[in-house]
Amino acid sequence: MTDLNRLQLRQSEVREKINAFIAKDALEDAERSELDSLSNEMRDIEPKLRAAIVAQEEANAAANDPKLNEVKRRASLTDYWNSIVNKRNLEGAAAEWNKELKLSGSQIPWEAFAPVEERAATQVSDYNGGLVARPVLQRLFAADVFDSLGVRLDSVGAGEQEYVLLLSGPNPMMQLEGGVTSAAVASTFQTQILKPKRISAQIEFSRELLASVSGIESALRMDLVASMRDKMNNQILIGNGAPNVTGIFSRLTKPTVPTAVADYEDFAKCPSLGVDGIHAYRSSQIGVVLHPEVYQFGSSLFQSGSGESAIMALERVARSVTVSTHVPKAPTSSTRANVAEVVLSAGTMGSHVAAVWEGVNLIVDEISLADKGQVRVTAWSLWDAYTCFRADATKLVSFKLK
Repeated sequence: MTDLNRLQLRQSEVREKINAFIAKDALEDAERSELDSLSNEMRDIEPKLRAAIVAQEEANAAANDPKLNEVKRRASLTDYWNSIVNKRNLEGAAAEWNKELKLSGSQIPWEAFAPVEERAATQVSDYNGGLVARPVLQRLFAADVFDSLGVRLDSVGAGEQEYVLLLSGPNPMMQLEGGVTSAAVASTFQTQILKPKRISAQIEFSRELLASVSGIESALRMDLVASMRDKMNNQILIGNGAPNVTGIFSRLTKPTVPTAVADYEDFAKCPSLGVDGIHAYRSSQIGVVLHPEVYQFGSSLFQSGSGESAIMALERVARSVTVSTHVPKAPTSSTRANVAEVVLSAGTMGSHVAAVWEGVNLIVDEISLADKGQVRVTAWSLWDAYTCFRADATKLVSFKLK
């Protein structure tokens, strides 16, 4: 199953769940929270789906085309020679071949200088059989944490984006008959303006690589875009300010150092520490994001008698448990030695806000490195984010691992 197929399947599943919620007359709090999460995921799927469609089309174009092979068989070097000598336009199969390769009429494909050799695969030895080129395996990145953290990601056209959060308002009171209504109270707001910040990356590859590996250009472009999305996840968690985003770990104060090493109960009760009765009403609404070493440590702790590990208990209680290498690892020295922080997020819409201007842009430069036979691709996107917009919806919890 391709990335495009997986995204289309997930989009269908999310749409089906959203339609089921919309069909209900009333939603419970847990259902409303899940609907918010699904809506965020649907918005996140759209740009990924568009990128996958483009990548798939490029991969298909790069694959062997039976029609093109037929054109090659019908074209001959004589067709090109007659066109050049007689100073007339290419016609027939030769013209079709150049059109497919985007060559001018005066250019001759290298394959035209030799007869087309038909074979199923390249024989590499008497025993190894044919050499078959498989699709390029994509590089892997840390898990996406936007959904787990409740990041609201808006796609915008132009201009700075202002987010407004209503902090306080009227305080209704019961009155005796004839009593006077309490004095008017002015509502208070928090505003945050997001301005475009550029995130960019470049890759370079040779013409030889393009000719050697089928579909390599589309694979490299997908890798470039995925690496930028991974950087956005990095910034949401550990960005340290201008020109970076101020991430959660830079905005929140770390809790005091625990006196005892974490045990099964610490993991099991962890989600409840994010329940404040306002942003979350139960542990099942809390998303947990942690470093791999914390996950591995929790997997080694077991409840006496049941055999359930601490991580199993955490996954059973919390809304989601996401492992990310962008979460800082526990230091080995200093006053916080062997102490790791775990992020708890109520996942409430607008807990963190982010905006993307015009999606991802790709610029292909075939000129700058032409003397080396190389192509440079630059990817850039404009975005900004403000973490902990709802200040009490996200918390850090410390675990002592040793």
